[in-house]
Amino acid sequence: MFARYGVAAYQAQCFEFELGNILSLQIRLDGKVNSLEELFTLDERISKKTLGGLLTEVRKFVNFDTKSEEILNEGLSKRNYLTHNYFSDNSIKILSLLGRDEMIIQLDNLSEAFKIAEALVQNLTKLLMQKLGITDEHVKTEYEKLLKLEYARNK
Repeated sequence: MFARYGVAAYQAQCFEFELGNILSLQIRLDGKVNSLEELFTLDERISKKTLGGLLTEVRKFVNFDTKSEEILNEGLSKRNYLTHNYFSDNSIKILSLLGRDEMIIQLDNLSEAFKIAEALVQNLTKLLMQKLGITDEHVKTEYEKLLKLEYARNK
């Protein structure tokens, strides 16, 4: 059950991180970042925002349709529940095998909601990347560089 909680928390963080990507890309697209130092400062500022804060910022330049808003609001609500209330709300269930099985099902459902929300915002990320001339090939190349650095670090 705790491992499933970790997966749900990870999925929620992926959703949150993707919103940060959108915000960063839009600010760069608007020409508000003129140096690498400003980019690092921007990324640091974005990383300190809450999920709700990121959604508020993104909504300043994106008008989501009703269904998308429902998905985003559900993601925010479920993430807040997972982070702030999950264990207190399930404090009795955790004591029995049946209760823990129910918790696992609930955690899997939360993970799925976060995946759906992340997929929604990933589409916007890809559009902004295209506008900035960032190709999938460029992303793949940078990812491979990071992998090599991490493998080298672990030797």
